[in-house]
Amino acid sequence: MADYALSREVARLERDAEQRGIRLVVSDDFDALAWLNRSLDRPALTPMFHPHFSGIGTGDAFWAKGVAPTGEVVHLQAVRFDRLAGDLAANLSDWLLPLYWEAGDTPVPAEGGLSRAPVCRSIRGSVAYHGELWIKAGAGRGLVGLMGTLTRWGVMKAFLTWHDLDWIYGFVTKRKVMQGMPQRGGYTITEPCGLCWRQPPRDEDQVEWIAAAPLSAIRCIIEEQLLETSDVVQRTEVPALEPLLEGWVPEACRIRTRKARARPRFESAKPLYRGGASGPSRRWHRGRKPHRRIVHRAAARLPSPSVPSRVRRPRRAMIARRRARGPMRPERLAKTRPS
Repeated sequence: MADYALSREVARLERDAEQRGIRLVVSDDFDALAWLNRSLDRPALTPMFHPHFSGIGTGDAFWAKGVAPTGEVVHLQAVRFDRLAGDLAANLSDWLLPLYWEAGDTPVPAEGGLSRAPVCRSIRGSVAYHGELWIKAGAGRGLVGLMGTLTRWGVMKAFLTWHDLDWIYGFVTKRKVMQGMPQRGGYTITEPCGLCWRQPPRDEDQVEWIAAAPLSAIRCIIEEQLLETSDVVQRTEVPALEPLLEGWVPEACRIRTRKARARPRFESAKPLYRGGASGPSRRWHRGRKPHRRIVHRAAARLPSPSVPSRVRRPRRAMIARRRARGPMRPERLAKTRPS
């Protein structure tokens, strides 16, 4: 996989995290991680990443912390690199259970609950374990989406750090799987019965799912992201818009647009309407519902002879009817006069 594609994806995810108020800082000093973990309100550091039990060498692992604008650490995650002699199912039973029993940590993996997921038989070669994922409540806007962005950053950072990496995997609770957290983080495979933890002294078992992603799936994710990014660039960096619009804009729309640009300066985009027959409503208004007829604004400014005759015709007809009736008769005049 090309390094520049992974670098661009890692940089994009870092920018997304910074826009949400979290700045990522990478380190390989796990003594500092153990000291920092004691000062945070989160579970104890697991033996997989503890410097006294894991046996992590230089260049075999890294961890990252998310720093808020106030300087507070609100996020942690860690990734370690391993070369498996066989598949993951055999290696988990060989070294994971003794590691936890040696550390004396709680909870511990149950003896009969290791690697029952089918995907554990397929994970082999150079693998990376992704764990210690933690984010403080209220750390940023949209915790589910933010945690997905940070998880995907860890996945892409692992493939960018180790070029011969074949698989990356981690264990997640069923609740997180139902929320879609592994899929947001770039994990394409989620299967139940990944690992069964036993919590002493009550010996309560907690079954976690396994989330995994092969190198081929990460390549597909990177290619899809590159296609989306190139599509956005092609849509935004258009040299000339008119040649593209000529192919799909209807002819009527183009003609109407050209006519609108050719209007005189004194014309308005909205037509003027004439109000009622008498009183203050007999004015020229812009944008109102017409009472009578739509009249051109230029005609409204000109003297009355220039006003179209169809506007004055109703009043002329009324005057003509009154004149045709003649003067009022004496008996009607007597009824209208006051006594």
